[in-house]
Amino acid sequence: SARPLAEGWAAQIEEERDVHGFEVGAEVLSLHVDAANVSPLSLPEELLSSSPRRRYFSSDTGDLDRSFASTVPDEAKMDALRELAMAQGQVFLPSVASDAPRYLSRAKGDTRKALRDMVETQEWRRSYF
Repeated sequence: SARPLAEGWAAQIEEERDVHGFEVGAEVLSLHVDAANVSPLSLPEELLSSSPRRRYFSSDTGDLDRSFASTVPDEAKMDALRELAMAQGQVFLPSVASDAPRYLSRAKGDTRKALRDMVETQEWRRSYF
């Protein structure tokens, strides 16, 4: 018999101990839906009937490619953020650690602010969920 999705996901998260070089602990599950309660047709109608916006562009080959935003971290800043987290003994939820490049980008490279934001987000998630 297949494991429900949430149990499989939780088991996968339990096995990970390092995300983006940060030590991680168990994830806080914010939502759980039993597999028996998921309809096979659970996509919203607007998703099935929507047309792509102008986020697509034609490449040199004539193919259509989707444009997307990407956060490519400065590795020296990421290393500094990891070292700062380790020095403070921080252990993050995998969902917080996986967003480390976004926190660093939002903090405009300020590693102390990025770490503070990560810690605050984690505290909020643990208190809310």
